[in-house]
Amino acid sequence: MTLKLGPKKRKARTIHRYPNGNDPRKRELFGDDKKCSKCKLTKDIFNFHWKSSYYKGKIKDRIQAECDECREQQRHAKYSANPEIFLLRAYQMIKQQSAIKKKRKPITVTFEQFMKTWKDQKKKYGLKCPLSGQVMTHQQGHGNLETNMSIDRIDSLKNYDIGNIQFICRRVNTMKHNKTAESLIFWSRAIVEHHV
Repeated sequence: MTLKLGPKKRKARTIHRYPNGNDPRKRELFGDDKKCSKCKLTKDIFNFHWKSSYYKGKIKDRIQAECDECREQQRHAKYSANPEIFLLRAYQMIKQQSAIKKKRKPITVTFEQFMKTWKDQKKKYGLKCPLSGQVMTHQQGHGNLETNMSIDRIDSLKNYDIGNIQFICRRVNTMKHNKTAESLIFWSRAIVEHHV
């Protein structure tokens, strides 16, 4: 299966002015409420996002047919379908501008290199976390699952470079933080031995 990053999308017209979706123009153009084509429930118009205004070569004000809740469920199902799709989303999140603005370490590997790293690890460990041995999951929409796959920088001082990324459980990644795997193992063993 070949995964490709989609084309760069246009910025939403009112997302910065109305981050909660309560743009008053929606009421002016479409009324107070709308029936969702997915769940069939009638909801406040603010529960529906704007749709691309470019339609058949013309500019036209449009709104989504599905409510925000149904669209979010669809997104979660899409990115939870398999490990590769889940990692595609993880890669996109690291690459986006908001991550750069938060001064997170940049990712220098291409998507193809990123996925090759995953395929090599999967061939060796399957879906098991290489540090904990736990089977990694790939479920969105259920909070921060501790077993979900996450991208770890082996050397936390370096960027997301070739040879410096691995895929481990979210909880293990949180525990490791900016330390080495050897440090994580040492302190984990010390805690266990102290309580045995």
